[in-house]
Amino acid sequence: MHTILRYPNGQRVAALLLDHGDSFLRVVVRERSDTLELKFINGLWTDEDGQTVCLEAIVAGPYQGGRQTNTKNTTAEETAKTATAAMRSTASGFTN
Repeated sequence: MHTILRYPNGQRVAALLLDHGDSFLRVVVRERSDTLELKFINGLWTDEDGQTVCLEAIVAGPYQGGRQTNTKNTTAEETAKTATAAMRSTASGFTN
């Protein structure tokens, strides 16, 4: 998932969410050779230097979750086949 981190000075940093738990987020930031771990302490997200970080946005990428398909470059016939297969699996009781 894509995320935007906002620091107290107004700086915004685009990152990719790699892992998460109840009290931590692990992200990778462009032009940084190491991952960044954010911790949830006393109701605030903080980075490794102790700076408060605001999670401004978390956006799922085009391939996140379940039966989503990238139909941008497919024909109408291919899209119909994908939809039909998804409906059959849902009707038969298979769900994610």
